[in-house]
Amino acid sequence: QCQRMLDFFVSLSEPQIPYNQSALPSFYSIIHAGCEHNTAFGDRVMDHRNFDWATQHLYFDSEDYKGVAEVLNNIVALGVKRRHPKAKYWLDRMLQHYHKMVTRLNDQWNLTTLYNLISGHEEDMHT
Repeated sequence: QCQRMLDFFVSLSEPQIPYNQSALPSFYSIIHAGCEHNTAFGDRVMDHRNFDWATQHLYFDSEDYKGVAEVLNNIVALGVKRRHPKAKYWLDRMLQHYHKMVTRLNDQWNLTTLYNLISGHEEDMHT
């Protein structure tokens, strides 16, 4: 069932932004609840290409989706905490994003969130 939940496409066109901002946090909160409840479900989410796309476009590359980014961050943090096989991949991506954010210095919310995630799992980055 996870496959079907994640096999959808999000439009990032300008008219869709208000809808995405209101609907996607709830959608990803359901995904997060499933990840918390079932490790196998969480593993499938972390490995899914659309989750990778969502983190890239709704979290790392956008200032428009802070509510979505918060939930996506919680899903990534759960995967890292459980030491999912892609944990190092996600931490590396977070570090790249963190570096980009520090360079730009224009989004305090994401800087704080990323710092807390990265500093809480610093030992994972060195393995």
